Amino acid sequence: MQWPLVICLVYLGGRTAIRHAAFSFARAKLDNYIVRSISPMPLSLWQWWYVARLADGSKRTGVIDLLAGNSYEAAAYPPDSRSSLAAVARRTRLASGFLDVFPDAHVEASKDGEGHTVVTFRALSYSFMNEFKFTVMVYLNSSGKVAGRKAVF
Repeated sequence: MQWPLVICLVYLGGRTAIRHAAFSFARAKLDNYIVRSISPMPLSLWQWWYVARLADGSKRTGVIDLLAGNSYEAAAYPPDSRSSLAAVARRTRLASGFLDVFPDAHVEASKDGEGHTVVTFRALSYSFMNEFKFTVMVYLNSSGKVAGRKAVF
């Protein structure tokens, strides 16, 4: 048997077991939350980043530390924007593809200085790296037509 294959199998098996332990810990510790995704923090298999949803539609992100037995909330997001302009932005190809990859993205609608409505789709799974990475913005004019798109990866 080849040693690199054995090492890879042991690593993947251990990582899968630790991921299941992190999910179990999250479900027990975060009882009011519905944990949507969980992923390891860079360079650590014992700290996991979670994205959770509450019953009111708001979302929380944070870190679960399996060695210390603690969880830390990093950010709270209000419920997603349900406006008709956000629905128009969701139907664009860029936003639709983004939501296929990141189904738990946070959706927020706001106005910019030029009078456009900016609908922002932000991936919370990677928000620990930088708040503005993995973001799609769709610009809508006053009549609800798409005026522009921007993606930040």
